[in-house]
Amino acid sequence: MATKKRLRALRGFNYPDAKSMALVQRVGGKTKLTREQRAQLQVVEVELGEWCDDLPDVVHAAALRRRLVEEVDVQIEGPKTRTTKKTAIKPGKDHK
Repeated sequence: MATKKRLRALRGFNYPDAKSMALVQRVGGKTKLTREQRAQLQVVEVELGEWCDDLPDVVHAAALRRRLVEEVDVQIEGPKTRTTKKTAIKPGKDHK
């Protein structure tokens, strides 16, 4: 089985979703947002032990450094195999 790195919260915190983070970066930081822009920000709130794989890349390194999250290797299953029953088509009036 293959493994995948996932992010798990080590304590409760919040972070902007990807669209909001793009807005913050575009204007040059949270302090440069207008009141209207701040009202439109969407944040994701996580609690201890919850997965936070959608953490924006620009926040990822700082969150690891500040021990807000940890990287966890999780085993992922391969594609499920389906067994199919093979049946022969019996010739009838429509089949020759």
